[in-house]
Amino acid sequence: LASAAAFAWAIGDWTTHAVFAAPPQQVVDTGSAIYYLSGGSLFSYDKKTEESYSFTTSNKLSAPTATGIFYDPEGKILIVAYSTGNIDMIHTDTGRVVNLSDIADSPVASPLTINDVAFAGDRIYVATSFGLVEFSASRQEVVQSGIYSTPVSAVTVVGSDLVVWVDGSIRSVPCGERFPSLSYFR
Repeated sequence: LASAAAFAWAIGDWTTHAVFAAPPQQVVDTGSAIYYLSGGSLFSYDKKTEESYSFTTSNKLSAPTATGIFYDPEGKILIVAYSTGNIDMIHTDTGRVVNLSDIADSPVASPLTINDVAFAGDRIYVATSFGLVEFSASRQEVVQSGIYSTPVSAVTVVGSDLVVWVDGSIRSVPCGERFPSLSYFR
């Protein structure tokens, strides 16, 4: 009976049971772990220990329902995007989580949907329902943004160019250049 008491839960304690909805929406392999998004919830599976982990607002995340995950293998950063425009940056090598709430906190009219994310060195490029936002990963702040009042559906880095998909066309601008309006893209 004494050993059972050692495992008793204190009054007011809660246990979170992960709910997994198959198939997962997205899967990212970081080498040491696999992160997957299922039913708006984020999970990880540690390949070495074979342990699963459920990320929640109680233990790491800033919002309850994730809409996308994007991985930078060079920077070992996993970006978790939410429907509110909020972003969590998870350092996959240390487990440290940094909230980047600039898009969610912006005065731009809703929706604040995050459509895509691309990485280049220290830069994180976020394609949104209203335009494009560039973050510095090391400083954890917005470097610049372009509010185009039209969605940027996709973003990637090709060579030294930042490439976006806007209004059914592909446009580019050299990385490091300003992009306050779509006229800066070619």
